[in-house]
Amino acid sequence: MENKENSVQTQNDKALNNGRSIEKQIGVVFLKTLGVLIALIIAVVLFISLCFPRTMSNFTSWLGMEKTSLYFAKVQYERDDDINSLYTVINKAIALNAYDDLEKYSAELFEKPNYYDFIAFIEAENMNAIAQSGNTDNAITLMISLANEDMYLKNRYVLSLIENGKVQEAIAFAQQDFALNDSDITLNSRLHWAYTYLIAPSNDLSFLDASTCRDIVEFTNSAYELYIECDANYQNMQTAEQFNFFVLQNTLKRIYNELISLKDTAIAFDGLSYDEIEARIKVLNGEAKL
Repeated sequence: MENKENSVQTQNDKALNNGRSIEKQIGVVFLKTLGVLIALIIAVVLFISLCFPRTMSNFTSWLGMEKTSLYFAKVQYERDDDINSLYTVINKAIALNAYDDLEKYSAELFEKPNYYDFIAFIEAENMNAIAQSGNTDNAITLMISLANEDMYLKNRYVLSLIENGKVQEAIAFAQQDFALNDSDITLNSRLHWAYTYLIAPSNDLSFLDASTCRDIVEFTNSAYELYIECDANYQNMQTAEQFNFFVLQNTLKRIYNELISLKDTAIAFDGLSYDEIEARIKVLNGEAKL
């Protein structure tokens, strides 16, 4: 009888005033604490998302959540209407092949009144970043490849139009942009060439009519003549001029390689044969001399 009373007393000692055992009470407290923590985390995330979308974009990108990062980048741009935020959106859309966003936001970027000033700023930032990276072996090559941001962005825009089934709009944009080339090309010129994704054997090449082909020949001849002239005078040029010389060389190589891809098609360039294009590519590559 005494043992039974002691057992009952022990059970009572383990129970709390609310009738729960100590173990159960610890579990309840833990779950409540966990619930409060989760609620706080959700509240913090919501607060940052609403008030600091750029921070959320950077954080989700760091986590590898690139689609979510693009979403918050768009929120940031819609909120501040800043060209830097817009540029971030476009680069994230490019990385994700998000063609709808790329088309929409690129068109907005090109309409900005300070677009070309901004592009010059971006190119300078790219070059400074490379120069400070310590990657001396590939620094010049990287700088050259990033020295025509305008052409890069516009070609990506044309690609987005093609992927969205707006080929005629892509052609019209590329031709309009091509017409922006300086009548007198100089080393300070940045060549306008948005035909990259249009000039492909799988595409409809009807836009390359006699008039367009004639304009391309006239333009590339002028650019190539400038290259040859500067090549002969390279040692006497200032550092900035030498850099722009290599930018011109790189762009011409790209254009001629795209034109030579049409060799087996019905497209012909009056006054510039494919053999001449191949010879020019060899000169630009340093494989031949004039």
